[in-house]
Amino acid sequence: MDDFLQKLKEQADIVEVVAGYVALRRTGKNYVGLCPFHQEKTPSFTVSPENNIFYCFGCQAGGDALTFLMKVESITFPESVALLAEKLGLPLPERLGGGERKERKEFFWALYEEATAFYERMLEAPEGKAARDYLARRGLDAPTWRRFRLGFAPEGNRLATQLSAQAPLPQLAQLGLASERGGGSDLFRNRLIFPIMDLRGRPIAFGGRALDEQSQPKYLNSGATALFEKGRSLYALHLARRTATERRALVVVEGYMDAISAHQHGFANTVASLGTSLTGDQAHLLSRFTQRVYLAYDIDAAGINATLRALDLLRPQGIEVRVASMAGYKDPDSLLRAQGAEAFSRALIDYLPGEEFIYRQIAQRHNWQVEEEKARAIREILAQLIARLPSALEKEKFLKRLAVESGWGEEVLVNELNRLGAPPPTRGGRRRGAVSLEDLRRAERTLPVLEVRLLHLILKQPTLLAESGLDSLRQDDNSPQQDSSRQGVLASVLEELGLPKMPLEDFQNPICRSLLAACQEAFHEGSWPPTFSPEDPAAPLAARLLIEPLNVADIHQEARLCLERLNLEKISRQLHRLKDEISILEKSGPSEPLRLKLQQYQDLCRLKEKGAPTMDGRNRA
Repeated sequence: MDDFLQKLKEQADIVEVVAGYVALRRTGKNYVGLCPFHQEKTPSFTVSPENNIFYCFGCQAGGDALTFLMKVESITFPESVALLAEKLGLPLPERLGGGERKERKEFFWALYEEATAFYERMLEAPEGKAARDYLARRGLDAPTWRRFRLGFAPEGNRLATQLSAQAPLPQLAQLGLASERGGGSDLFRNRLIFPIMDLRGRPIAFGGRALDEQSQPKYLNSGATALFEKGRSLYALHLARRTATERRALVVVEGYMDAISAHQHGFANTVASLGTSLTGDQAHLLSRFTQRVYLAYDIDAAGINATLRALDLLRPQGIEVRVASMAGYKDPDSLLRAQGAEAFSRALIDYLPGEEFIYRQIAQRHNWQVEEEKARAIREILAQLIARLPSALEKEKFLKRLAVESGWGEEVLVNELNRLGAPPPTRGGRRRGAVSLEDLRRAERTLPVLEVRLLHLILKQPTLLAESGLDSLRQDDNSPQQDSSRQGVLASVLEELGLPKMPLEDFQNPICRSLLAACQEAFHEGSWPPTFSPEDPAAPLAARLLIEPLNVADIHQEARLCLERLNLEKISRQLHRLKDEISILEKSGPSEPLRLKLQQYQDLCRLKEKGAPTMDGRNRA
C-alpha cells in the first residue's frame, strides 16, 4: 500500500470521522448509531475503534474511514483521500493533488469567496433594491436567497478594483472574475448573481440574470476555468445531497429559479442542470447520489427534447427515471408559485416512467392513420426505446403493446428489431446498473455458510490471543523486534488454522475468495487485520465479521471442522464432475479412459467416507 495512504489510515480515528455525520453512543467496546446510508428507526450502524472500521447490519455497508467518507459524501476515492488528509491536518503529496497545485486552487477559491461575499453585500445594500424587488416578485424570501448566497453585481468595476490588489487583471479574466476591456472592468454588471458551488459549498462560478429586460443576454454565465466546467456541475447539489440520500431520489430541473423555488417549498433534494440539456458527466454525477431521478424540465419543445436526451444519458447509469407531470404549467417555478407545494408534489407522484414518456412522445409526433407515418413511428420506437432497454422483460412488454397498437405482428417487430442490431428479447433479463438494497441483502444471504464461518474464525483469531501477547504487539512500537514478533505470532496462529495451505480455488464464492486472498496477503506481510480498497466487494463482509462477536468454545477445533467440511464439498464437486464424464464415456462402450475414470470415482468415494466428520467433529476411523 502507498505509504501516505497507510499513514492516513493509521492516524484516522474512525469514531471521530463518523461522529461528524452520525450521532454515536457507546455500547461495550463499539459505538452504534442510525445508519446514514438508509432509513431506519433502530440503530444497526456499528463502529469498531479496535479495528478502525464501520459496518451496518441493515444495508451491509462497511469499510474504513476512507470508504465511509466516499459513501457519506458521495465522492471519489482521490477526493476522500484529500478530505481525510485535510481533516487530519496532513499535507497532501504532489502526486495526489497536493503541493503547489493545491495551493493554487485554494487561492482561486479564496478569490471566488471574496467575490461572492462582495455580491452578497451589494444585494443587502441600497444599490441592490431592484434585485431584492425582483426576488420578492418571484416569491423568494430573504432566508432562502441568503441560503443560496444570491447577490447583486452593480454597474462599474468595483469588484475588479477590489480583487486587483490580490491578482493581476489577466488572471482575474481567466477566472471569469473580470473583463480586460477598457483596462479592467467587472464581467457582471447590473445583474442578479447566482453563485455556483462545488460539492463542499465553495463558490466556483457565477450565473448572472439581467435586471433590465432589454439587456442581452438574459443570462450570463461563467466560462470554463481551472475550477469550473459547466457540463460537470449541478446547481444546488451541495444543498440537495443529504436530502437526496434520505429520500433516495433527486429532482432535476432546468433553471436556477426552479431549483431555488423548489427548495423554498420543501423539495430540498432538487438540483438544476445549468442549461437546457443534461450532459454525460452530469448523469454520472447524479448516479453517485441516487438511483432515482425525477425530471421536471420545462414543457416547451426545448424542454421535451432535453428530457429525451436526459433519459438516454441516465438509463445507462442504472438510474430509474421518472418524468414529472407538470399539469400545463411551463416550469416548476410557475407551478409552485401558482399552486404551491402540494401541486408540485402531485406532479412528482403522478410521474410518467421514463420509457413511457419516450413512447408517448414518439407516438404523438406521427399520424398513425397514414401508413408511412405509422411505419416511421414504429421504427423510431424500436430504435430509440425498445432497442435500448436493458431488460428483456421490458423489451417484451413494449413489443406486445406496440404490436397491439400498430397492428403489426410481434414476429415482424422482432425481425425489425434484429435488423436494427438489437438482440431479441429473452426471459430472465434484469436492469443493469446500481444494486438495490434488496439485491445486497439477497447477495448477503447467498454467501456460503462454511466459507463465511471459516473467514470469521480467521479474522477473529489474532484478536483472541491475549495470552500470546498479540494485543501488545498491535501498539505503535515500530521496532524491528516488534515486526519480527508480530510475524511470528501471526504465523503460528494462521499456520495452525491451515490458512497458508488453503487454495483460493477451494472457495467458490468470489467475495469470500477475495477476502481469503486479503487474509493470506496480510499473513505474508505480517500485518493484521487485512486492509481493503473502498471498491473491494470483500470490504463490507470483512467489516461485518470483524465486528460480529464470535461465540465458540474451541476456535481451533471449529476451524478444523470447517476445513474438513469444505474438503468434503470439494470432493463432492469432483465426484459430480466425474459422474458426468463417466456417463459420456459409457455410451462408447468399455475403454481404458472409462476404467481410469471409474477408478478415480471409487477412490474419491472411499476418501469421502474416510474424511467425513462425525457429529462431534472427529473423523471416522
